[in-house]
Amino acid sequence: MTTKSARSGDATTDEIALNPECFGRSDSEILSTLVHEMCHLWQHHYGKPSRAAYHNKEWARKMETLGLIPSDTGQPGGKPTGQRMTHYIAPGALFEREAASLLARGFQLRWQSQGRASAGKAGNKNKTTYTCADCGQHAWAKAGAQLVCGACMQAMEASAGPASA
Repeated sequence: MTTKSARSGDATTDEIALNPECFGRSDSEILSTLVHEMCHLWQHHYGKPSRAAYHNKEWARKMETLGLIPSDTGQPGGKPTGQRMTHYIAPGALFEREAASLLARGFQLRWQSQGRASAGKAGNKNKTTYTCADCGQHAWAKAGAQLVCGACMQAMEASAGPASA
């Protein structure tokens, strides 16, 4: 999972990338990961982010206000700040209530990987590598996808052969 911002002229495009290959979890847990990443984006725009990949006290406080408890172990009692962090959902707090309400109204994610059994095998023959001719940024998607580079706003071109990412 990554969060970044790219500038193109006067516009800023924010991106949160989540990899469905990592999702063997419930919709509520996936939504909590999205909110975790949104807290990074909030901090990028309105707070004081620390060095790359470090989760500081400001970020931890924002997470807690939303009902997600930062923890280096993913369990109560874990350190709330650090380089490699996860979180757990606070029972009865804002996130749990809102996610339950959303899911009760029939909201569903279809982000879980359909090819989970093949995860971990070398290469993915169902993906094609796309490259931005201007900046060289890469993306992977199904063959025939029409992608635009978020940094340059230029069409990305498919490479020959399957992706190896």
